[in-house]
Amino acid sequence: MVEVEVVVRRCFLTFERTHRAARTARNPQTGDPIDIPAGYSVNVSAGSKLKEAAKGK
Repeated sequence: MVEVEVVVRRCFLTFERTHRAARTARNPQTGDPIDIPAGYSVNVSAGSKLKEAAKGK
């Protein structure tokens, strides 16, 4: 598998892989702490042409 950090669809969308550190959260029902492991998430940004199309220009 090839690891890619940023994928750009020129003037349309940008997908960026970001790292999330391990953290501790709480179960809202019981209040018990929960350990959440480190992992990855994806940030998506709209490009200029997509923003213009959404505005109807």
